Amino acid sequence: MRGKWNALIPCLTVAALAATVGPLPVRAEVSADPSPAGVRMMILGIIEGPDPIPQVLWGPVREVDPDLFLNPAGAARGDGRPDVAIDPVTEWPHVVWAWNNGSDHDIAYSRWTADGWSETEFLTSGMSNELDPRIFVDDETIYVVWWEEVTNKVWLVTRPRDGEWDISELVSQSLQTGMRPSVVPWGGTVLIAAEDDDGQGGKLILIATRQAQGVYATETLGSAQGGPLDVVLHTGQGKLWIDWRHSGEEFAYSEFNDDSWGTTVTVPWTDDSWLRLEEIRLCIRSLVFAP
Repeated sequence: MRGKWNALIPCLTVAALAATVGPLPVRAEVSADPSPAGVRMMILGIIEGPDPIPQVLWGPVREVDPDLFLNPAGAARGDGRPDVAIDPVTEWPHVVWAWNNGSDHDIAYSRWTADGWSETEFLTSGMSNELDPRIFVDDETIYVVWWEEVTNKVWLVTRPRDGEWDISELVSQSLQTGMRPSVVPWGGTVLIAAEDDDGQGGKLILIATRQAQGVYATETLGSAQGGPLDVVLHTGQGKLWIDWRHSGEEFAYSEFNDDSWGTTVTVPWTDDSWLRLEEIRLCIRSLVFAP
């Protein structure tokens, strides 16, 4: 099974079952879709649910080659939502998610290869509940971050694209506490964004800049109200920006220019589903890249 990987966002496909309403979770399929033009990612019908684990049921939806499915038993376990990064060298996907082992969640990783999905690797194996991983891949390195429930500690692990995983690094030595982190390399270092309770019913948006192994400088970008902010850092075309759920009616973003973060810009948003999250982030991406 060979071919190149097309961009994720234009290839999103929504199954008819994505229209399901009410409190019940929605079935979701994460799979590859090879064609003469390349290999596309298929993510069907994901809807985010109550904290801390989104109510996503991984399981085959289409009747196709079983080898195309990633994590087909995830529905039975109640695994967390996937996060995908596109390898800039191979143009194939790397995926991380929170695997439910019965007593807690561990961070799982797989990537597409010329022969299909790689064997799932576990980046954590302790007794803590490790949640909401995010992944970034550049020309040389794979970066994965996650947080521990209860302690609210944020962790980072890296590896060379074709090497072995390094020892996990506690970001929260400087960040203190944080939840739902994301990561990007920038300016010769690594940035990690997370959210934290502000003690007044809202959330702080935190950004930690890696100074050395286990040493970070942290700044507070701002605050927002409501539930999980799901802050995500992005890079592209020489630009760096961050976006998040600002309220029940607005998404927000800020660009990094001239060594500082710019003014917060908000855009309307009301649909709390995985597909709509990806769509609003694509919209913000277009705004950032606009001349």
